[in-house]
Amino acid sequence: FGLMGIILGRLRPNLLREGAAILLILICLKGALLTFGTGLAIVPLLEGDVVEKYHWLSHGEFLQALALGQITPGPVIITVTWIGFKILGLLGAVVATVCIFLPGFFVSLFVLPFVEKKWGGSIRMRNFYRFVIPAVVGAMFAVTARLMYINLKSPVALALFLSGTILLIWKKPPAWFLIPVFGVFAIYITKLMALVSPYFY
Repeated sequence: FGLMGIILGRLRPNLLREGAAILLILICLKGALLTFGTGLAIVPLLEGDVVEKYHWLSHGEFLQALALGQITPGPVIITVTWIGFKILGLLGAVVATVCIFLPGFFVSLFVLPFVEKKWGGSIRMRNFYRFVIPAVVGAMFAVTARLMYINLKSPVALALFLSGTILLIWKKPPAWFLIPVFGVFAIYITKLMALVSPYFY
């Protein structure tokens, strides 16, 4: 399959882009249909596909996408717009955005009213929620722990993480404000450390 990719890439480069576009469509549709309760629930699905399975993004780039999804207007699943852009440029951004939101409109308009009317108050639906919600939280925690382990290896990153966590618990500032402020701090702290480090070695 690797040799086939090289051959097809030389004979018809657009064919590989078309294949990536189809995979991106399927990933976004899967994420939209299986996301439950919160937009953050899509994180394990996206990370598993775009980072672990297809290696389109590194763990650091995936975190950048999440940060942009948190500070931009709209739900956090807008993260896929940036991911699509990284993979296929403007076309990928448009495809990813449409595919992540389209199933939600369809489900909200046609599926949920039917489900709520038929099973809304049933014990089966309550049991479904009772088991699904912990599973979603567990998946989110597992991905978060792995991303933390991979990316929090520098003293600056660890210090910013701990101070941001404390600030979120203590003062509860909005994520769209906290993330860019700490990003600016990281830039200036890194520059300051680069300036002073020659004096300590």
